[in-house]
Amino acid sequence: MPRKKSPARLDREISAVLARTQRIGDLPRDMREELFGLHATGVNPRASQRAFDAKVVPIRTIRTAGVDVSSYPPAQTKAYDPLQLPPVVIAGGKLIDGGHRVAEAQRRQISTLQAIDLTGILDPEATGFIAEL
Repeated sequence: MPRKKSPARLDREISAVLARTQRIGDLPRDMREELFGLHATGVNPRASQRAFDAKVVPIRTIRTAGVDVSSYPPAQTKAYDPLQLPPVVIAGGKLIDGGHRVAEAQRRQISTLQAIDLTGILDPEATGFIAEL
C-alpha cells in the first residue's frame, strides 16, 4: 500500500507544478488578445475568450541557439529584455511569439528562455510562425 503524503509535501508538489504552468488569462492583455485571435482563426472559430483565458498551459525551457531570428537588427531588439518580459510562445516545435526576445537573448548570449507551450491549442502552420526550434 502506498504511503500517504503529508499535507506539506502535497503543497510543495502542487507549488512545483504551478511554477511550471501559466494561465493564459494572466498574460498581458495585448498578448492574450493576439493569441486568442490566432486560436480562433486557425483552430476553433467558435472559441470563447473566457474559456481560452482560463486554460493553464505548461512552461518549457527552450534553447535560443539555432533559432533563426537573424533578420532582427540589434537596434530593434535592445528594448526587449528577455528576462523581464513575458515568456516567448511556442507550439508544435515552432516559435509563435517572441522573436525580438529570442534575438536579444542571442545577442546577450543567454542560452535558454522560458516559453509558454501552446501545442494542441494553436496550430503553428495557421499562425505564420516565426521560426523552427
